Amino acid sequence: MNNVMSPLSFKRKEYILLQRNFKVKSQSMRHRIEGTHRYYQIVKGFLVDFVSTPVVAAFTSAGAITIATSQIKNLLGLHFKAESFTSSWYKIFEHIKETRQWDAILGLSCFIILLILRKLKDVGELNGLKGKCSKIRKVIWFISISRNAFVVIGCSVLAFYLQKQGHDVFSLTGNVPNGLPNITFPHFEVVYEDETYNLFQMLKQLGTGILVVPFIAILGNVAIAKAFAKGKAVDASQEMFALGICNMISSCFGSYPINASFSRGAISNASSVRTPTAGIYSAILVILSLTFLTPFFSYIPKPTLAAVVISAVLFMVEITMTKLIWKINKVDLLPFTITLLSCLLIGLEIGIIIGVCVDIVLLLYASARPKILFEVVSDDIVGNYIKITPTSAITFPSAEYIRERIIKCHQNEKGTENRMVVIDCHRIHKVDFTAGNCLGALITDLKNNSRNVVFFQPRLKIVKILRKVCPKDILIAESDEELLLHLEKSRDMKLSYSQPMVVESFKQVNSI
Repeated sequence: MNNVMSPLSFKRKEYILLQRNFKVKSQSMRHRIEGTHRYYQIVKGFLVDFVSTPVVAAFTSAGAITIATSQIKNLLGLHFKAESFTSSWYKIFEHIKETRQWDAILGLSCFIILLILRKLKDVGELNGLKGKCSKIRKVIWFISISRNAFVVIGCSVLAFYLQKQGHDVFSLTGNVPNGLPNITFPHFEVVYEDETYNLFQMLKQLGTGILVVPFIAILGNVAIAKAFAKGKAVDASQEMFALGICNMISSCFGSYPINASFSRGAISNASSVRTPTAGIYSAILVILSLTFLTPFFSYIPKPTLAAVVISAVLFMVEITMTKLIWKINKVDLLPFTITLLSCLLIGLEIGIIIGVCVDIVLLLYASARPKILFEVVSDDIVGNYIKITPTSAITFPSAEYIRERIIKCHQNEKGTENRMVVIDCHRIHKVDFTAGNCLGALITDLKNNSRNVVFFQPRLKIVKILRKVCPKDILIAESDEELLLHLEKSRDMKLSYSQPMVVESFKQVNSI
């Protein structure tokens, strides 16, 4: 898995404002602060566990659609500024008549060629064949995975030739400054308009952004990592550690704050990059390119780059995921849909936060409304009694709900001869203080209605809680024999343990 780092796009507005106030010097200071902050957020890695697969799939799909949309203007040779998915499409239709013919032809041609070369990889896969046929397949496979480089180099040579012939037909990248920036430690003081701003004044200017923006960046970083992990485990703490170290080191080069790049990650994934070792080769190539090759970058056509990006992200749209979610759990379509629409209409950074919030709400709702099994058990000697089985822990969100459901069940079963209510505790692994109080109130309520309550097979830690918060005469049965004794006393009859019990009726209350 290889997360490619790039400037964090959703911070650009904030950075522009920051540059107006403190110029570029404060960027590196902010950069180092964010790197340090992310380093300390490693201990909060558990937070990203709330990013579910449907939310990641929606974020991935929305990111792919947004990136592809942003590249359409370069594919068609249009010139306008747009900052969102909706504004991009509005501007595209507004300026569609300004499409540059040769840019569109080149862009669409590159896009088709890239798709064909991508498909060639399936033909070029080795199937255990030997000899000359195997070598040909290797060549085809190599051409397929190197398609981006071949297309970019080929189009750059074509643009260079046409430029020398005096034909300015393509929109080109333009001049790129050469060389590397000087290594300097981040400034703790910035002078702007004859006024000196110290570290604390800069922090005050940044406000809550110094906490909120890195957290959003971390969520985005881990979401991108999960998108390319292909089912493998993602260590959130490791991701944050790497992100923090990268930001602290790059701050010495005057870099923008960096984060994982969805578009570059998609290109790397499409180029069969599989390990972070590729970052070493990328860094070496970038350094060499900035030192020696920047004059040639100006001949790279923008439509070609747009075609490379679109062809890479096109296959990141999780179309089949919706069918799978529908078959397995339809409720998961809710966070998927909300996240997808939020990312497209509001923005990726806000959309994933909304998706996480929806996940948390569903998680809390499931915790507050657990499934409860109700049975009326009939025995020839003991008679009828109500058996209630909560299927999960009883905590404060669900305590009152469970109490109300049990009381309602008691009211519906008033005709039951035996006055005993059995609460099966073998699935209850936790009871907090609030839940204990509710259970105590439940026992009191049922006693007022001539019902006795017995807790069947509770864990030792739960027994301790129940004895402290419930009435002193609480009934606990740790085995089937003890349960039968309690039932026998309730009916004031003797019962042989060998007699079988038959479930007369079964009801199940389902909740999400």
